[in-house]
Amino acid sequence: MIVKSLPEFDTILARNRLVPAVEEHHRLLVAFAQDDRALANLKALRALLATEEEFLLCDCAAFLYCPGGSLRSRAGAALLGRLGAGRTTRNWRTVLKLHALAHRGAA
Repeated sequence: MIVKSLPEFDTILARNRLVPAVEEHHRLLVAFAQDDRALANLKALRALLATEEEFLLCDCAAFLYCPGGSLRSRAGAALLGRLGAGRTTRNWRTVLKLHALAHRGAA
């Protein structure tokens, strides 16, 4: 199980530079790990990116934007498959909902 604190969630949202338009939120995948060092091997996704796809790896999360859909993307399939093992991956829409719930719970 991967658990993130509210400050960690705030950091993840602040570090994302790939925020798509609202109607595209489901096309942005965010991968989390309990130990941020466990994200390092996701740099292998760069070799799988299609021309229109974008990837951002930081110390708190990995962000993969697949405008053609994550299931049609080699990088998306890898992140959701074996390469993403030991991490959890959610789309941006879900991350925003979880963040809002966490803020409500902290109030």
